[in-house]
Amino acid sequence: TPSGRLALVWRWPEDEGSAGWQAQVRAKIAPHRGDHPGFVGEQGRDGITRHEGFAPLVHKELRFHQQTTADRYLAALRSYSFIARMNDPERAALIREIAELLPEGDLSIPTRADIWTARRL
Repeated sequence: TPSGRLALVWRWPEDEGSAGWQAQVRAKIAPHRGDHPGFVGEQGRDGITRHEGFAPLVHKELRFHQQTTADRYLAALRSYSFIARMNDPERAALIREIAELLPEGDLSIPTRADIWTARRL
């Protein structure tokens, strides 16, 4: 709609200040991620930049700690498209391996959100 806004949001586990288990989890899932566009390159922003109907993208960064439980964390991992599309035995084995890396109790995950907004012209 005229005068509307577009927002693109990417949330990332933050390396700085993260616990050792987080690096181990990233290492476990990295081989399955491949060249997923959410993790490489311009992540689709170029299409908005080229579109004449939007003002230039404005970037903001937000850092916070995501508070969650192991069960919710594992459920979120299962929802990643590159994990969800794995066959059932392979996905289950990966999730079991990751579950063994998680600490006891609630999790506090340093997180960064990259937010790009553009005004509709």
